[in-house]
Amino acid sequence: MQAKTLKSLQLTENNRIPADLRVKYFKAAMKAGMKLVTFDMETSHATVRTFYIGSKVSIPASSVIHPTQIITIQYAVNNHKPMYLAWDRISNKFEGTGNFDDSSMVEDFTTGIYNNSDLILTQNGDGFDHKILVERAKVHKTTPPERSIPSIDILKLSRTSVRPMSHKLDYRSKQQGLGGKHSMRDSDWVDIEERGVSVTKKMVPYGLKDITDTYNLFFHELPYYKSIPKSIESVVLKFLTGGDYVHPKRVKSVKCPVCRKGHRLSSDVTFLRGNSYLCNNCNKKFSSDKC
Repeated sequence: MQAKTLKSLQLTENNRIPADLRVKYFKAAMKAGMKLVTFDMETSHATVRTFYIGSKVSIPASSVIHPTQIITIQYAVNNHKPMYLAWDRISNKFEGTGNFDDSSMVEDFTTGIYNNSDLILTQNGDGFDHKILVERAKVHKTTPPERSIPSIDILKLSRTSVRPMSHKLDYRSKQQGLGGKHSMRDSDWVDIEERGVSVTKKMVPYGLKDITDTYNLFFHELPYYKSIPKSIESVVLKFLTGGDYVHPKRVKSVKCPVCRKGHRLSSDVTFLRGNSYLCNNCNKKFSSDKC
């Protein structure tokens, strides 16, 4: 059963959600059925041939034996219990990272979770996770992730809004008392890739902590972001207005047909839903075809 939507909305003159109401509106939209999917993935080493090592070594694409693969995908829908998917072993013989297969995981996550979401929430997802997911789906010729789903990347929002000593998840997690990331070393990846260590021993807890921190940091930082993309706000407002919200066109004023006075949108008139308004002068509701 869908939760009740808000009876009225407070928007700025530019029809944006006020910063101090973002958390309230996001959580209300989630109660009304909006699916906010937080996800994170861990990838394997690539296997390459090289005659030399060093910071200035150039390794051509022809030297790649096995490209990087997705080891695990951790995700949570809204604030539900975090879940994970992991790659499948297809051979006990070590042949670089080629003895694992991530195709079924990519397909299951894309069709079952990603493409059924309303908003995607990540830390550095726009620069890494989304692109890796699309690349692996392309390689396996599986269902492509739906890229029209609005993405919330809290790393990008942090960089454009505030200036902490570090924008890394570990620093911001510790700053807000969340404990920071779980410890993982390069040898832990090697243990999983070459020595048969289960991904559930260290990597899954590491990834699940990341998405829990990403979710919690997002709602803590939400009022402090300089701005939220309109595509994201539009999804939130759609659920708060019964699923039919479209951002009003830019108008300078809306005239109340009852008291016949012109009003500035959002300062003297409260936008309700669809084409409906509430006149703050005579407290009457009315409709307008200007939006």
